[in-house]
Amino acid sequence: MKKYLLPILLISIFMLSGCFEDQIVVNTEPLNQIRVTGSAEVTSAPDIASIQVGTQTFNREVEAAVDENNEKTDGLIKAIIQEGVLEKDIQTSNFSIYPQRDYENNKNGEIIGYYVSNNVTVKVRDLDSIGRVLQSAIDAGANNIYGINFTLDDPEQFKSEARIKAIENAHKKAESMAEAAGVKLGNAVSIDEVSSSGGIYYGVDYDKSAAEANVPIQPGELELTVQVQIVYEIEN
Repeated sequence: MKKYLLPILLISIFMLSGCFEDQIVVNTEPLNQIRVTGSAEVTSAPDIASIQVGTQTFNREVEAAVDENNEKTDGLIKAIIQEGVLEKDIQTSNFSIYPQRDYENNKNGEIIGYYVSNNVTVKVRDLDSIGRVLQSAIDAGANNIYGINFTLDDPEQFKSEARIKAIENAHKKAESMAEAAGVKLGNAVSIDEVSSSGGIYYGVDYDKSAAEANVPIQPGELELTVQVQIVYEIEN
């Protein structure tokens, strides 16, 4: 047994030395720092609207339901393009086929037909044309219309402005705290973006009755909030 003891000890020492190389040493000395949180809100008018429109058809035969839906969807897309929407801004978002079963007259749920739905997401860059785009979609046979979302084509520029203002807000807080404590504020050693929210405004649902009533659509304004956390050194 003793002849195996030395190799085992050597292996153990080698393994422990490897662990020591990766060991993280935590500095327990107190740090002279000031930690502050800053926030800012910015508003901007949206320049893009996103809507979902589509068609739903029903037929006893699935092939007939699909053919009818394809024809209506093609007409829907052509009508939207005629209102100035670019083809690249129209994207299929959902296509589904599901059976309609008759449980009232047949306990086994006999299939009596098929529903076919095809929805597209439309990006409207000319906000003044939203009403016309929706009306043309309805006239072309759209019977599925969902809410309107307003946003920005370049939200990062919007977010950068809020981030800069949040940092300025945090710096003012740090200066005020340092002055009150009678210390000198040093350099920032870390800056973290804690959270950001906003940038999308969800408009009201739009249906055929709203179109016939000529209900106006107001884009309103977008609001984005950014919060940052900054750690400053306290100079000796």
